[in-house]
Amino acid sequence: MVANLGFFSVNKILIAVIIVWLLVLILVSSPLFRRDDDAYSPVNDNSDLILARINRATNELNLLKNQNKELKLVLEKLRFSNKLDGDVLNDLIKHENQIQSQSDLYYHNQYLSNLIKDLNELKFYTEQQLKLNVDDKKNLKEQFLNLEYELDELSQRDYDWKREQMNKLKDRVQNAIHRLQNPVNCETAKKLICQLNKGCGFGCQLHHVVYCLNAALATNRTMILETKMWRYAPKVQLAKLNLGIKSGWNLVFEPLSESCLSSEGANRLPFKRMDENTQIIDMPIVDTIMEKPKYFPLSLPSQISEKLVQLHKSPYVWFYGQLAAYIMRPSEEMDKFLSKNERKFDFKGPIVGVQVRRTDKIGIEASYHKLSEYMDQVEKYYERMDFFNARRGNTEKIIRRVYLATDEEEIWSEAKKTFEPKGFVFVGDPKIADSAQLTKRYSIQSLKNVIMDIYFLSKSDFIVCTFSSQVCRLAYELMQANNPDMKLYTKKVDFSQEFYSLDDIYYFGGQRPHNMIAIYDHKTNLDGHINLKAGDVIGIAGNHWNGFSLGLNRRTERSGLFPTYKAKEAIETYQFKAFD
Repeated sequence: MVANLGFFSVNKILIAVIIVWLLVLILVSSPLFRRDDDAYSPVNDNSDLILARINRATNELNLLKNQNKELKLVLEKLRFSNKLDGDVLNDLIKHENQIQSQSDLYYHNQYLSNLIKDLNELKFYTEQQLKLNVDDKKNLKEQFLNLEYELDELSQRDYDWKREQMNKLKDRVQNAIHRLQNPVNCETAKKLICQLNKGCGFGCQLHHVVYCLNAALATNRTMILETKMWRYAPKVQLAKLNLGIKSGWNLVFEPLSESCLSSEGANRLPFKRMDENTQIIDMPIVDTIMEKPKYFPLSLPSQISEKLVQLHKSPYVWFYGQLAAYIMRPSEEMDKFLSKNERKFDFKGPIVGVQVRRTDKIGIEASYHKLSEYMDQVEKYYERMDFFNARRGNTEKIIRRVYLATDEEEIWSEAKKTFEPKGFVFVGDPKIADSAQLTKRYSIQSLKNVIMDIYFLSKSDFIVCTFSSQVCRLAYELMQANNPDMKLYTKKVDFSQEFYSLDDIYYFGGQRPHNMIAIYDHKTNLDGHINLKAGDVIGIAGNHWNGFSLGLNRRTERSGLFPTYKAKEAIETYQFKAFD
């Protein structure tokens, strides 16, 4: 049972404690002053007995003083935490013990995360470099699976603590956004205007809003989202629904503020001329800004960066996922739509989300990849799950569910014909592919369907896709932002490694240079490879998923391949004013 204590309630408890303490003091001390007529006389005065009573009273008084100090400490902590649990003293002792061990746990988790990442890179390398016979390949695969199992077991050791810490960070970010978006006085609040008019697809446009909110948090300005020009769900279609709304945004998402939606103000200037005295700033499209401020992606708020880096292997993905989660809070109608389809699909874990995109992207933004390439990674995921269950003595048969999101209807036919006979169960709606065609892409139904795909991909236990797709990267971000308790099957707080991209590494469109830092020297004479010295800054261009990454050594200005495990992410931070 938890009760909320105000300031006056704490004072009443203090007074009660003092009164009880005085009563106990009187009771303990009374034998010193009580006259026992049968025993007492000037002749038989027992000085030893009196001395013993004095010693006993003194000891009990000291004990009471110490207990009183402990109670005052408890009450002082309650005054600031505003929280009272059943056994306060035990909770307090537990809390103090946690404080002492948290530092070690953070660093333990960071090294564990590095080990998991390095093991993945070693696996990529051996799969590509070693030419083995069938038996050796099987043996090597099982050794890797066993290592992954041991690491997974080790990761579970502090799961409850890590979940608590991640939820605290999540609450801090969400509360900061809510405060920023609901200022005390909207008329005088400093504002940042974000126009939802970027000429691109849904994922790209949502990332534009994420970038605006990121800038708003850094500069402590309430973000006003202007959606009248949004190409999704145009006015003609909205008028037919007769819902009385002017923008498709309000059809699918909650407003970004409960109290401040007006773009009115005293003065208004473009972003490039922003200063502290300007009330309203117009945010441009990120691609048009040549000199990007330090708070642009991929940068983290310095106020939360230290803990976040130690708890999550892709901290910036987690942070942008939190921003996207706030932006994409579903409207009541959209929430009903998602819940209805979750029941219809019988969506449950374990499940792998697969996004296969084709149509206008192939040959322009992405290369063509066969469905079999995606399904190879799905197969490996379920092999890992089977191995883990066998190690744990779990004989339960895992149903190999796949949530399939695609803009090409023929993919569904191929999936059912080729992979259903192999034991895979495909979940989703083939009709979504039809609504994703270029002629229908900006309709209301298409809008709801793409949101649904992102929603179910983010709730999957593992994602297979191409990171050249903004929809996939958005789902991956939301996957990190989800409350750990929302996951259907996998017990994790960090899902940064639960993906496979067939092309790019993760990136945020319009980001500042993405750097890594060499952690120790690397010397090579191989063509197309580069040397490194510990501390070198490397501009990362991509991961080849074979143990090597492509990058530019900014010291030598030479570009080429280097072993991925010999470098770590260069985390950039900025003091976001909204977190002060």
